[in-house]
Amino acid sequence: MCTGLGQAGVLGIFCQLASLLLALTVSLCVRSAAATHVLAVGLVASRFGLWTFDLCVSQLLQERVATLELGRIPLYNPFLLPCPRAL
Repeated sequence: MCTGLGQAGVLGIFCQLASLLLALTVSLCVRSAAATHVLAVGLVASRFGLWTFDLCVSQLLQERVATLELGRIPLYNPFLLPCPRAL
């Protein structure tokens, strides 16, 4: 079964959301040491989903950028400049 990058990205973000919701629900309903382990496993699974989504978005951006736009990076951002100090 072949999946496109867009579908894989949607699946990754769904995996992140589902694993976080499941882990939080179990850890809030069950008050034991096992709940901590379930929460940790859920967080790891959510990071995998986020990594998959990020990888798909990066690949889509690399494939769909115009040839003339390659290598263009906005270097000037006025919001990153330090604020002037009052004298």
